[in-house]
Amino acid sequence: MGRKGLHPARPSQPGRRRAARLGAGAASLARVGVGLALLARPDGLPKAVGVDSVSARRMAWVVRLFAARDAALGAGAAHALLTGRPVRPWLLAQAASDGADAVALGLAIRNRQVSAIRGTAVAAFALGGCAGVLAAASDADATPATAERRPGRVSAVAGGRRPRRGRVGRR
Repeated sequence: MGRKGLHPARPSQPGRRRAARLGAGAASLARVGVGLALLARPDGLPKAVGVDSVSARRMAWVVRLFAARDAALGAGAAHALLTGRPVRPWLLAQAASDGADAVALGLAIRNRQVSAIRGTAVAAFALGGCAGVLAAASDADATPATAERRPGRVSAVAGGRRPRRGRVGRR
């Protein structure tokens, strides 16, 4: 069996960038959808983690804050993608938001404010979202120039070395 069979080729840089931007777009649109759904029905999330109906209604205003934040982060990333602007800052903000949500849920589980099983499931979902957008962020705005600067990658320019600036034609 040849080397090709043991080590499948990685997608090209443009292919990885395209896939990352497509994934980022899908995740961002889903984030907008979840945000809008929670704005309309704010008691859904507390009930999903095991909070009683009375408390869920009292928490509606806090859930709407969360919902508006998520919808805005998703819309900002979608706008960046549609206009060809850098999406990485939006994705990093989404990852930070998801990570903070997971931490908040972890504290609520520890303090027995939510169901341990349901809270863990929602926290795992938030961590998965965090990991997914971080993975997309690493390649979504990548260009061949940025790929050259990444550690561990050999540049095709000047035998793996980039020419110095300001010293064109001189040795």
